[in-house]
Amino acid sequence: MSKPTRYDGLLHDVCVGMGYCGSTVHVNDLLPKSGTIGAGKFAELVLQAEHDGTQSETYQFHEHFPVLTKLFERHFGTADVPVSILK
Repeated sequence: MSKPTRYDGLLHDVCVGMGYCGSTVHVNDLLPKSGTIGAGKFAELVLQAEHDGTQSETYQFHEHFPVLTKLFERHFGTADVPVSILK
């Protein structure tokens, strides 16, 4: 068994800690194919995955967006990372 990555830890906090495990869509399905991804964009994608790939202007979005952003930054130590380290 391989050692968990920072991304594994982030997904654990997002899913187990916050209950955002996705629905029929998982955040991994929505990641860009290349380039970089920022904490804010990742937070948006988590929330989109929870709502079957559509963005929702709900309490969850407004309340949890900043929490998801901070989790990303805590796990990676920065607000932007190459998408390749998430895959």
